[in-house]
Amino acid sequence: MLNIIIESNYEEICQRLPNRISNVRGYFDTSYEPAWFDDEFVRKIIQEIDKTTVVSGINLYNDVLLGISPESLSSGSKALILLWKEDCIVNGDRLGDNCIGLLLEIAKRKDITITTSHILPFPASGQLPVKTVVHGYGEIKSKKEFADAFVNEVYGNGEAWSALKGDGLDMRVDISIQSKRLEYAFQIREKITFITGDSATGKTKMVSLINSFGNPSVKINVSNGFDFISISESEFSKFVKHANRRIHENQYGSLKEYWDDKGNFPIADSVIVIDDETFVESSEFAAFVNADKYNYYIIINRTQLAKISDSMHEVYTLKTSGRLHWLERRYDSPVDGYDPEAMIRSQIEADAVRK
Repeated sequence: MLNIIIESNYEEICQRLPNRISNVRGYFDTSYEPAWFDDEFVRKIIQEIDKTTVVSGINLYNDVLLGISPESLSSGSKALILLWKEDCIVNGDRLGDNCIGLLLEIAKRKDITITTSHILPFPASGQLPVKTVVHGYGEIKSKKEFADAFVNEVYGNGEAWSALKGDGLDMRVDISIQSKRLEYAFQIREKITFITGDSATGKTKMVSLINSFGNPSVKINVSNGFDFISISESEFSKFVKHANRRIHENQYGSLKEYWDDKGNFPIADSVIVIDDETFVESSEFAAFVNADKYNYYIIINRTQLAKISDSMHEVYTLKTSGRLHWLERRYDSPVDGYDPEAMIRSQIEADAVRK
């Protein structure tokens, strides 16, 4: 069986898994045993990955490099050998794309565990050939399911989403907004919902209705007891300034650490709407959302996909017919028609989410 732990936060992984082999090359070079190279499967790994033959013992031969030592093997070979020969957790980011076939072969023979901070290049179609379990998400059966779990964990839903769902109750939120001339009705299912698409479809008008709280001609209903609010750049700046003041006083080490303290988070039990604000692209907002265990977000922004992202299942356009407005999913799948790994690799500011 293959167990996968998605690395959404490097420091957290190091704390939770102090014995994880992160520096695969350094660990292997100081820990391998000569007897390992008499193992037929180890020889297969070295031949397939490094195109190198085990002559005898630790004497290896490569057509390009000629005689080499085990220290000269690739990190991919070393990671696979460690998974095969030892009972350990290995940093799967050391595995090249050409290592995945052998990784699955090892998992057929023994239970192994890896961490990863990238989408593993599993076969694009068909069911995975070995039982594969993603920590926190259960068994997955395809690359699509792994991509869904990965994007969900790394870009917004992870542990914060698990805490938000609590004991597993259905926490989908139904929203309706009615005025004399307009009606909005939709449901949100994830921590972050993006609304993109054409101009003049009623997005900004929806926000203005939300901001008209107390107006008797506007009726707003949100299920599960959530409030419905919007925040502007000036309001968010106040959150950041207050947090930075506490950090300057050496009470907290970072924005995320400050907002991770439940008593410091300025909003709770709300659906937060943000309309076309540039601050959603900032590292400060990324830290804010990553620490948030209490709220949902509706972000109206056409440029959000390269900055803060969530499952592509939750990117919508606002549709309208007469007075009625509703949300229509923009992408059918995070894999079909949209490449989540390409999106992830393009996220220059994604490190801010993971710090």
